[in-house]
Amino acid sequence: MPTKTAVPVTHPRPTRAAVTSRARFARTSRPLAAATPVAPPVPTPPTSALPVGLTIPRLGIQAAPVYDRGLDATHHLPIAPGYAVTHYQFSAPIGSRGNAVLYGHDDIQGQIFRSLPLLQPGDRILLNVGRRPVVYEVTGSQIVAPTDVAVMAPTTTAMLTVISCYPYNVDSQRIVVRARLLSPAHVRGGDTDSVEAPPGDPDQPHGPATVTVDRRPVCLLATRRVVDRRS
Repeated sequence: MPTKTAVPVTHPRPTRAAVTSRARFARTSRPLAAATPVAPPVPTPPTSALPVGLTIPRLGIQAAPVYDRGLDATHHLPIAPGYAVTHYQFSAPIGSRGNAVLYGHDDIQGQIFRSLPLLQPGDRILLNVGRRPVVYEVTGSQIVAPTDVAVMAPTTTAMLTVISCYPYNVDSQRIVVRARLLSPAHVRGGDTDSVEAPPGDPDQPHGPATVTVDRRPVCLLATRRVVDRRS
């Protein structure tokens, strides 16, 4: 029986280009870095496209601009600078059923709410939303701690909450003014000739029954160090 002869197996030698490519890969390759956790974004509701102006006759405030703001990264309430007022975007829209929340500075920037403590029950607060006038009547006021965010909670009735720091140049507390939305029948012949009916379903409150955790500010108004830039 013939003897089988083993045939040697030869491998082709790598080309110079292949050797160079492997060396370059070895020098430039790095282990993948661990993924960095990303903090969840602060909820930001849509901004109203309609211009809004605030007028309070007793305080001498005339057509002050109102800007929508939500929460900053620390869950504080950014305040529009200068002679301006801020509408908390997570509260009810102005003129709708629910608790619409406005706030502003009392002793810096335009100190628009310096005289807010002078408001009395029966005073009118006027807001023009686009071309639609909305009128509220003051029902009362109170002094609360900066952490008393319950005054911003949704309501089943159409109302306005106006907040500023207190007392002047101290800012250790907050003054909260409450006002109720007037119907067109109450307003006609008074501050304005007519007011459109509030939009939305009158049988349903605006927003959730309670303030959700990720939309709750840590305090009423930001400190002086937290001032928003006008967009």
